[in-house]
Amino acid sequence: MRVDFRPAQASDAHDIARFFQLTSEGMADYIWSKLAAPGEALLDVGASRYAREQGDFSYKNCLMATFEGRVIGMMHSYALREIPDRSVETDPVLAPYSDMEIPGTLYISSLALDEAWRSQGLGVQFLRHAQQRAEDAGLDGLCLIDYAENHGARRFYERHGFRIVKTCQIVPHPMLGVTGEAYLMYRPNHEARGKTMDKTLTVFRDLEIQPVRDLPFFEEVVEGTPHTLTSKYYHDEQHGRISGEWQASTGAWRIDYKVWEFCHVLSGCCVIELEGCAPVTLAAGDTFIIEPGAKGKWTVLEDMKKNFVILLPAN
Repeated sequence: MRVDFRPAQASDAHDIARFFQLTSEGMADYIWSKLAAPGEALLDVGASRYAREQGDFSYKNCLMATFEGRVIGMMHSYALREIPDRSVETDPVLAPYSDMEIPGTLYISSLALDEAWRSQGLGVQFLRHAQQRAEDAGLDGLCLIDYAENHGARRFYERHGFRIVKTCQIVPHPMLGVTGEAYLMYRPNHEARGKTMDKTLTVFRDLEIQPVRDLPFFEEVVEGTPHTLTSKYYHDEQHGRISGEWQASTGAWRIDYKVWEFCHVLSGCCVIELEGCAPVTLAAGDTFIIEPGAKGKWTVLEDMKKNFVILLPAN
């Protein structure tokens, strides 16, 4: 099942507000209730808020996940900047959060998925997009606020490099669905994390690598207009070892291998036809090795994904 990620549009404002209701434990409704006109539905207030063209709380700061055109998830994020002489928050419910932020980071205010789409790796993909946005903007990392009662969410963020750096006490209110503590969680950018990473063990799921889109690695395309996405999770230049994940769309290109490569197909289907050999069809679950000197044609019949290990020739 192919899930697409795209920038939000103004027409997504109602879905954006709906996802804020899912993740905010009543905080979004509390804020919207302070803005609502008499008799106005809170969800409509939220939709109007995110239909705006300007400001941090605009649809332009949202990324949508869709399946077959239907919105199934959303992430809202914006850059936190130092604001001198900021006015003091006087609302008793909101005041504890006034210093729960880290200037110079990208703040993820909501990351939500419809229930049927959870635990399928989409949250990790959202984080990859957020990390890329933070790096493109020259920010120091990511931050977000989570609640002590949300054990599952906190474990997810901790598995992906976030750590609690500050806490505050939640002020109870009938509209809020949580009590206890709120946590400010922070994850530095790749450069800062790399300084402390244990190089004797590399766990792919713990890394947030933005895939690089390109034409096929071997550029002689003979059928269609295929492209690839490559995520290099491990790159040891000294010993000539590269490992990661590779995706390709349908099409065909000539191959002329100069490296040794181990492959395990995760999804999709391809045909490899080497010179002087019968075509070999490879699909999800198949594992194979290609030796240096292999020449022929690689055809992707169905969008495919594989894990790979490449050994570069010695200099």
